[in-house]
Amino acid sequence: MSQVKLKFIEAMAAVTPVFGALLQSGDRLTDMFAKLQGLLGVRNARASIISVVSGGNSTTADQIIVTTSIPANYLALSGTIDVRAAGIFTKPLSIGTSLTFWVKVGANKIASFAYVPISTQTTCNFQLDVVLVARAIGASGSLVASGICNADTSTNQLTFASGTTGAADTTAAVPITIGYTFSNSNASNNVTAHTAIIEMK
Repeated sequence: MSQVKLKFIEAMAAVTPVFGALLQSGDRLTDMFAKLQGLLGVRNARASIISVVSGGNSTTADQIIVTTSIPANYLALSGTIDVRAAGIFTKPLSIGTSLTFWVKVGANKIASFAYVPISTQTTCNFQLDVVLVARAIGASGSLVASGICNADTSTNQLTFASGTTGAADTTAAVPITIGYTFSNSNASNNVTAHTAIIEMK
C-alpha cells in the first residue's frame, strides 16, 4: 500500500503554492502540498545582508542596502513586514545638503528620514526601524508605514510621522528595499550597513 502511495506522489503534477492558508481536515493531497509550499515560501519573503554593505561615495543616486520581494498573493489583510538596518555613516559638512535613509515599496519611497547635519559627521551610528502593514490586498492593495530612524544621538534623531500609505498590488510580487541617498556628491560621503533585514511576520 505504501509503495502505491509513493508512486502516486512521485507522479503528482507540480502544484502552485497557496499562501496564508491553514491545513484543514478533508484537504486533498494536492491542496496540502500547495499550502505547505506556501508555508515554506515564508523563507523566501525575508532577506538580510550576510556581509557589510558600504557605499555612497561621489554619487547622488539611490543606494541599495538590501532588497527582496514578497511573493504574489502572500500578503493577508493586516499582514506585517519588519524592516530594519543599522550601521555608521560619514558626511562632511556642506550647508543645506542631506543624507536620507528610506524604505521603498516597488519604486515608491513609503518611508523617508532626511538628516541635514550642521557639522561634519564622522562614523556616526544610525538605526532604522520601520513596520509595514497591509491595509488592503489585491490589485488595489496598499501598505502603510510607521517607524523611526536614529542618527547617533538624541539631538540628531531622525523622526518619522507614521501613517504614510503606498500602493501595492499584492496579486504580483511586491519588492521591498532599504536604502539611502546623499543630496550632494562628495568623495568622503559614506554609509556602511552592518546589519539589515526585511522580514515577513
